[in-house]
Amino acid sequence: MYTNRFISNAFSIQRKNTPKKFSFSASTTFKVVENGVLMDGYYRDPSEKHSKGGREKHLGVDITGPTDGGASVRGKLNDPRRGLPVYSCINTIIPINDLNQAKVFNKTTNSLVTGVGIQGTGNAEMIEAKIKTQPWKDTSDHAYGGIVGFHCYYRYNNLQGTRSEFTAWIEFLHLITDEFPPRYGSSVATKDEWNALGRGNGWGPEIKNNAVVPPSFFQGPIYSIIGYLGATQSPHVHVQVAFHDGHSNSMQNTIRIDPLIFVY
Repeated sequence: MYTNRFISNAFSIQRKNTPKKFSFSASTTFKVVENGVLMDGYYRDPSEKHSKGGREKHLGVDITGPTDGGASVRGKLNDPRRGLPVYSCINTIIPINDLNQAKVFNKTTNSLVTGVGIQGTGNAEMIEAKIKTQPWKDTSDHAYGGIVGFHCYYRYNNLQGTRSEFTAWIEFLHLITDEFPPRYGSSVATKDEWNALGRGNGWGPEIKNNAVVPPSFFQGPIYSIIGYLGATQSPHVHVQVAFHDGHSNSMQNTIRIDPLIFVY
């Protein structure tokens, strides 16, 4: 069984509690899943995809474990990626320039946008975050699984010389819970079948609905477990981020921003 906390040690990217522009490459690994790799990136139309075929847009990122165990177990219940912990790795300091240069999709106007248009300078700093467990449910394949969301509240210096806020609504999808046991092939695991493997299930012990947590919750070197990936046939966690101007408790996903600005 996995421990409740993860102590960072040898990883290929630094903990981002100080400003550092994120640059994705095929060799990048993540901490949100230990030594995790990008299964599918954020793209707003086919021209931004890294591969041909499949869906035309993907307004989030899919992150999975470093090895699938080979053809004999890939996608099966005992796939080594299934049940890996998902950790609380969200950036607490983000350069305004990164936010204003990020890839954004407006779902209302169905348009591709560059940046969120913040009228400010310097860095945005998280002041706190509020946790929401299972904020919505959907049993279809594209959304199946447990969900943990964070309303992350950031402040920055605006051009008038005062402080302004924005909210990033960050959701982690496809987590394994009693309500959403793993799907594999055409089967769904029973609770007993999954528990017999001794892998993760449910929320991490510090994930409480409506709890408010400080920035240190996300900074390490010790990270809390959010939940455990792998409820869908291809084991991964899907991360998506909606931007809201000001202090908001909305869970609407109208303005979708590249999650790699926020998760690491």
